[in-house]
Amino acid sequence: MLDFLDEPHESLRRQQKGVYWSHLYEDKQSSVKVILLDVRYFRDIPNTENTDILGKKQWRWLESTLEGNDADLTLIVSGIQVLQEDHRYEKWAIFRKRENVS
Repeated sequence: MLDFLDEPHESLRRQQKGVYWSHLYEDKQSSVKVILLDVRYFRDIPNTENTDILGKKQWRWLESTLEGNDADLTLIVSGIQVLQEDHRYEKWAIFRKRENVS
């Protein structure tokens, strides 16, 4: 995937499992942080007991990324639907939240 996206060979993204990443876009007036989640690499089998979609390492990364964030606007991007629950297609609702991801 990173080859397809033309990610440089020296990129830090190539040194981790999964393709989650964040980037801060800034100009003189405002800033926007874009957080891209990888909802495929670490996920468990959906609709089973105690399933997870991000994996412990990505959850910890997301938490630390949000803690140090002072952007004017933060966008969290997921490749599947987050809010919708009332259809049979892929969505966050088919992954039951773990009690402790730390």
